[in-house]
Amino acid sequence: MTDQELLEEVQYTLIEPPDGGQSWPSQLWTRNESLEYLNERQDRFIRETHMIIVITNIDVVAPYGVRHPLPEDWMATVRITWATVSTNVPKREVIRSDSWEADHGLLDWPTTSGQPKVYMDGDATPLTIQLAPLPSEDGRLEVTYVPSCNPIDGNGTSLDVADEFAPTVKYGVLSDMFSKVGRANDPIRAKYCSDRFQMGVEIAQALLKGFK
Repeated sequence: MTDQELLEEVQYTLIEPPDGGQSWPSQLWTRNESLEYLNERQDRFIRETHMIIVITNIDVVAPYGVRHPLPEDWMATVRITWATVSTNVPKREVIRSDSWEADHGLLDWPTTSGQPKVYMDGDATPLTIQLAPLPSEDGRLEVTYVPSCNPIDGNGTSLDVADEFAPTVKYGVLSDMFSKVGRANDPIRAKYCSDRFQMGVEIAQALLKGFK
């Protein structure tokens, strides 16, 4: 499904003349707003379901580089493994943590080195990952992550979400539209659409769980 097809379904629902989301004669919303809602909801759906994941490698030179840049399209980390370059030791999973846990569980992690046990990507500088303890040898991180979707511009761009879940994104867009402050605000309809969006997320999560 394309962005224009989905926005046209939104227009039908809102009793707006259908034209692929190009115009909103009621003046309750604008084209740019509808595209912003669509981009945000598609990203949110992918981030919460992990429906799309990619893998990249990050080379780490010991003992420097406390923080390492994540891919520019990173939205959420799924799994990280560490492998030392100079040995044949199999790669090991690195567990997600935060600075509070690291400070209390690995008391000397900022000043010692060894094989990384945990990583932190939630309280570090945006789009960076931090290892604890610092690696004592050169290695490689294999990062499995959820990427952001391709930007929607309203010119017939195909959605990254599978067609089966396009209605879920549509209800997310409608929820945002009904939540807008002003004459368009309708809390009851906004909640109904929000619940439908969440239902679609949970269905996708359940389906994907069956493949793990």
